[in-house]
Amino acid sequence: MAESLRTQAGPWCGGLTDSSVVIRASVLRSVTRARAIVAEDESLTTNVTVHDAVSLWADPRRSYRHKIATFVPTGLQAATRYLFRLELDGDANKALPGSFRTAPALGTGAGFRFALSSCAKPKLFGGTRPEAYKAIAGMSDLLFFFHLGDLHYKNVDDESLEPRLEAYDDTLRREG
Repeated sequence: MAESLRTQAGPWCGGLTDSSVVIRASVLRSVTRARAIVAEDESLTTNVTVHDAVSLWADPRRSYRHKIATFVPTGLQAATRYLFRLELDGDANKALPGSFRTAPALGTGAGFRFALSSCAKPKLFGGTRPEAYKAIAGMSDLLFFFHLGDLHYKNVDDESLEPRLEAYDDTLRREG
């Protein structure tokens, strides 16, 4: 399936609140229209909302070969698990699915779990993915994951944006 994807890396989520989230993905430069389909079930049929990309950023110098699609679903219910798919140029089967859980309602007491780790050890250093990442990936009840640093080891010694974005793409699309 990876050959048919129109994403280079992602999607990934951040900027989580009790009623919104930011979703991003590195998509092929040829993508001209992107939407996020968000729902409360895997079949994307329960409480469905559709959110156009707020940005399909392309490097104006064209040194970065992809675009960064950004979505900001809002109006979501607090403490709710959501699943989503990106629809790229009308096709919802050309990107990996994703999920997130909104934060507890602002001002209410609630318990939650989160994970943190660092050093996304690449194959270059003799590993595929540290055991910690495998364990974290298996935790379905986390509210969020916080990466502490060393997401990639490219040691980019260049002021341009392209090698930095490529380093993130390489790390985020790695399966191992």
